[in-house]
Amino acid sequence: MELARLQYIDPAKAQISEALVRTFTQLAEDAASVPRAELVCETMSVPPDAVLGQLSLPCFRFAKSLGMKPVDLASRLAELLQQASLTWVDRIETKGPFLNFFYADKTLAEFLLTQSISGEDVKAVVRACEDPGRKTMVEYSQPNTHKEFHIGHVRGTCFGDAISRILAYVGYDVMPVNYFGDEGTHTAKCIWQLEKDQTRYTHKPQKDLARWYNQYYVRATQAFEAAEGQVLDAYKAEVSAILKGIENKSGKYYDLWRQSRDECLADFKQVYQWLGAKFDHDFTESEVSEASQAIVDEYLEAGLFQQDQGAIGLSLEEHKLGFFMARKSDGSSLYITKDLALARSKFADFNVAESIYVVGSEQTFHFQQLFKVLELMGFEQAQRCRHVPLAHVKLPEGKMSSRKGTAVSFATLKSLVLEEVAGEMTKYREEWSAEELEQTTYRLALGAIRYGMLSSEHEIVFDPKTWTSFEGNTGPYLMYSYSRASSMLRAECFKIAEVTVRWPEQLLSEEKLLLLHLYRFNQAARDAAEKYKPSVMAHYLFDLCKYFNRMYAHVPVRKEQDSALREMRLAIVALFRVYLARGLDLLGIQPVERM
Repeated sequence: MELARLQYIDPAKAQISEALVRTFTQLAEDAASVPRAELVCETMSVPPDAVLGQLSLPCFRFAKSLGMKPVDLASRLAELLQQASLTWVDRIETKGPFLNFFYADKTLAEFLLTQSISGEDVKAVVRACEDPGRKTMVEYSQPNTHKEFHIGHVRGTCFGDAISRILAYVGYDVMPVNYFGDEGTHTAKCIWQLEKDQTRYTHKPQKDLARWYNQYYVRATQAFEAAEGQVLDAYKAEVSAILKGIENKSGKYYDLWRQSRDECLADFKQVYQWLGAKFDHDFTESEVSEASQAIVDEYLEAGLFQQDQGAIGLSLEEHKLGFFMARKSDGSSLYITKDLALARSKFADFNVAESIYVVGSEQTFHFQQLFKVLELMGFEQAQRCRHVPLAHVKLPEGKMSSRKGTAVSFATLKSLVLEEVAGEMTKYREEWSAEELEQTTYRLALGAIRYGMLSSEHEIVFDPKTWTSFEGNTGPYLMYSYSRASSMLRAECFKIAEVTVRWPEQLLSEEKLLLLHLYRFNQAARDAAEKYKPSVMAHYLFDLCKYFNRMYAHVPVRKEQDSALREMRLAIVALFRVYLARGLDLLGIQPVERM
């Protein structure tokens, strides 16, 4: 990162980097031997243990060009830097070829306090953005109508929503969108089965209709699996006729499809409201179906697509991506063809500079083909299309399948987690109002689900007991840490903006470790944004809470007799609370004030 931007994210590192470049200039015989500031920044890292300092420069890569041994260079740099006026540095030590910098405790504390009170730290991370205001569309969740909203969709929803929040925090113009699969064989199979069940309307429920329609889809799938020969051929022909009617917006099944589709979408809206996920726009397969056929004709005429045994597509063999099929020989389009039309709509109608697709890892090849074809079609934005792959959520006994009806539904997931949390909250029934008890239970359950879904980018095993634990790497543990800090501040009637804190020159190790981790908040947010990994922020917050609870256990705060020390430590607690709340919000978790 350029120093001009680094000073907003990490002013200590920026100051040290500038001083190092000036010192290298003193040692170098010619300008060519002076390393660039960006290279110096890139070479420095945080030591594995705070006893080695807060920032370390290994001198190996610079020593040769200066005609010195790494150990000698480290010693010489330390000697020259002692004469520099570095407000961020308390002392400099060498350990062999490593030059280690220790931050000044008072500078660190005062910086965090003034930045958080003024809100400059939030503005700073935006100023550090390399491409401010970049229009970034994040597509996520993408459930199919006529199927139940299951635990995998919850994972995608939590993940995409967190990515959207994090990207917006670091300075991008983010547009979260959904893409509903409301067409396709699964919808036709569901309606086919509905038609076969003449009693369908006599037991239709008033709510959870997506779950109800899913039962018909599962039964249709089972019927297809059990059929063979002419019976199976007849089933396929009937479903094909229904599907064509849906795509052509005509026939006796179209109205049933539209009604059932709308009921499923209404169900999904309720799910998103509970999960706290918001979308700026909803796309559907059906709205791009016609455009997908037109785009095939357009690029067939332009010569990009070719006919091959009745089908239309494009060979991507030279890119090691096989054959891209845009239209089947029977004239029907494919899911990926609709993705072409959807992408063009994103670029043309919404002026998107970057398009992010949060979709399961099994779709990696699909998106490799899609992005390559968009590039060959001449869309410059194809270079900024990204697939963020999601690993599966599974049960302890193995993977789930909506086709077989073995997937854990959102309703079941919510019920299991709420039940676990409610059991923990029974001890407060006598002293809390019903409203506070209900709200706290909901927030803890949502926090458990969101953190459980976001704390790893790898395959996740859903375990409600583990996820709702108040100990270990869980959402409730983070939320309990927040409520503990709130309780301390509430008991002391402490408001950070109303106190003049007197910081000592030297802090206790527990105090400094916590402040150092708070200082790295914006860098953690940037790392999470650049990698499209909410888990980076989740891990950061877990470590932050560990540092706070270590200080809570070993350093007296409310019991401290020295009023100046007590206020200073309460200020650290208040800073922790500010940054933890900010980080939880980036994950879509609402904290609770007491527990």
